Amino acid sequence: MRNTSPKGGSMEKISVIVPIYKVEDFLNQSIESIRMQSYTNLEIILVDDGSPDSCPSICDDFAKKDPRIQVIHIENGGLSHARNIGLSRATGEYVAFVDSDDWIAPGFIQSMLEACKQEQCEMAICDYRKVDQEGNPIDHKNHENHKQYHKQNYNQNHTQKHNQIYEDNELLLSMYEDFHEKSTCFVVTWNKLYHRNLWNEIEFPKGRIHEDEATTYLLLDKAKKAVFVEEALYFYRQSPGSIMQKAFDHRRLDWIKALEERIIYFIKKDNKQLVTASMKAYADASITFYFRFKKEVPNSKTKRKQLKRNVHNIVRVVREFGRLSMRTRLGYYIFLLSPFLFYKIVGEA
Repeated sequence: MRNTSPKGGSMEKISVIVPIYKVEDFLNQSIESIRMQSYTNLEIILVDDGSPDSCPSICDDFAKKDPRIQVIHIENGGLSHARNIGLSRATGEYVAFVDSDDWIAPGFIQSMLEACKQEQCEMAICDYRKVDQEGNPIDHKNHENHKQYHKQNYNQNHTQKHNQIYEDNELLLSMYEDFHEKSTCFVVTWNKLYHRNLWNEIEFPKGRIHEDEATTYLLLDKAKKAVFVEEALYFYRQSPGSIMQKAFDHRRLDWIKALEERIIYFIKKDNKQLVTASMKAYADASITFYFRFKKEVPNSKTKRKQLKRNVHNIVRVVREFGRLSMRTRLGYYIFLLSPFLFYKIVGEA
C-alpha cells in the first residue's frame, strides 16, 4: 500500500466506522476496500452489532492481520447504536462511515480529505453508485460491460474529479430534490468525510431507522460549508432483504418524524425558506405513505386519517412561514378533497 497524504498536509488519522449485522456474504469486500485505501493512516473500527452469523469471526480475523483494525462486539442495538458506539471510540481527526454491505473506491479517503483541505471546510460529500446484490451497477446494466465499468471506477484518477462548494442555505436546501438533482447525496451518512468536531453533541437516534434524515441536517448546519466531489467513490448495495426493499414496515414512519423535527428546528432558526422546503417534504412524504398504507396495510384507516391530517396542517400553517407554489397547493387541496382523484392525476407524490 502506498503511504500518501493530502497535498501540502500532514498525515491526519482518519477513523472509519463500520456497523456490522448479518452481512457475511459482503463483509470481506467491504473491509478490504477500506484496508486498500491509498491513504493509509486509518483507524478502522468494526462494530459487530451482535451479528448471529460468521461476521464476528470475520472481524476478528481481519484484526489479527491488520493492526489498524479494532473490533467492538456489542449486543444487538441497531444501526444507530452501533454507529454511536463507533463514534465514542474514534480518535481520528476525521470520521467516515461505511455500511458493511457496501464498499468504497481506493481513493475515497484521499480524495475527500484533499477536497476538505483544498476548500478549507469540515465536510466532504461524494457521489455514489447503486449496485445490486451481486455488485453490478444498477443504473448502468444496459449501457456497458460491468467488468469494464467496475475496473474504471476502481482506478479513477484524482485529477478527474470536480469539486463544488455549497454554503449555508444552499447547502441545506440541497437535501431536497426540488433544489438538487442528487439530493440523496446530501442526506445519507455514508458518502461523507466529517471533521470529528462536527459530531460533538450530535449522535444518531437510537432505535429508529431513517437515522440519516434525523441527523445529517444538523451536521450540515453546523459545518456551514461543504465540498461536493462529483466522483462516484462509494458503492451502495441495494439488497432485497433491506428495510427499504421489503413490504411496508411501520418503522418507515420514522422518516416523517425526522422531517417534523427538521421543521421545528428551522422554525426556531427563523429560516422561512428552509421551513417551507421541510414542510413540503413532510407533506409529500405523508401523501406517499398514505398510499403505501392503503395498498399494503389492511385496516389502516386510522393511520391514513392521521397522514391526511398532516397534509391539512401543512396547508393551514405554511403561509406563516413561507410560500408554496400554486401548483403544489392545488395538489394538496385535491388530495385533501379526494385522494383517489389525486392519485389519478398526480400519482403518490
